[in-house]
Amino acid sequence: MMTPEDPHWKLFAFASGIYLKSRRLAEESLKPLNMTWPQFGALLNLNMGDGITQRELADRLEGDATTTMVLCDSLEKKGWLDRVKDPSDRRVNRLVLTEEGRDIFAKGALVAAKFLAVYGLTFQDVDLKNLRPTEMVVALDRGDIDGFIVWQPFGWRALKVSGNKVHILETGAKYFANHMIISTRKDIVQNDADAVIAEIKGMAKAVDFVNNNLDEATKIVGDFFKIPYDDVKKFLVSMELGLAYNKELRNDMDEVNNFMMTRGKSKAAIDWKNQFAPQFLEAVNPNFLK
Repeated sequence: MMTPEDPHWKLFAFASGIYLKSRRLAEESLKPLNMTWPQFGALLNLNMGDGITQRELADRLEGDATTTMVLCDSLEKKGWLDRVKDPSDRRVNRLVLTEEGRDIFAKGALVAAKFLAVYGLTFQDVDLKNLRPTEMVVALDRGDIDGFIVWQPFGWRALKVSGNKVHILETGAKYFANHMIISTRKDIVQNDADAVIAEIKGMAKAVDFVNNNLDEATKIVGDFFKIPYDDVKKFLVSMELGLAYNKELRNDMDEVNNFMMTRGKSKAAIDWKNQFAPQFLEAVNPNFLK
């Protein structure tokens, strides 16, 4: 049993504090979507590969069968999830995201649109199929599709499955930048600046730890999410971790939002003046504002 005298005690206590604070802030940011933190976790897992059973989802979420059943019921009521009978065993239900459920992660369509545009193509010039990530790997190996655009690790899995039959055409580096927005309630921003600054300092320490302790960070992430270490390490190496409020962030966010507006998934432009408070980043480290 770990005690306060253990050299790793402070690290785990610090990491736990960051997790709990981050979860509270994330829950607040999900309220406008009428979504809870457990619902988001389930949707995120299913977006990476649906078609699984309720038991398999429970294992991914490290939850019990009853809690996961209630969670799936709530997603089904909101129209984000369908339970589909397994054709090989009618006693088994498979969990499949609906179109509305997939739209929550529709930013992937922006990457596809930008990739096609480089070659003078649009969505009208190709035959698009909406497959689950796990199906993409199999379909490409069989020759049912000519290619796919998907988040890692499914591109790496395709290479493992198909070997020299396939290769990666492009990475997402020049098409898409992934930004995590630190969100909190306006009343906290207005009345508890110390709490906001403490959160940012915690994030900065976490980023510094990952950047300077790659092997240890790989093990922590791999064990927590049950992802192979080699895949985790590829993720961490490919990511440029840091805290910043800069022109690149604003341009990337505006581009995604404008694209979502053309698809009817966003209704207004981003109000940078009233929705963002970069002064707290500057208070922690002026270099975070570029």
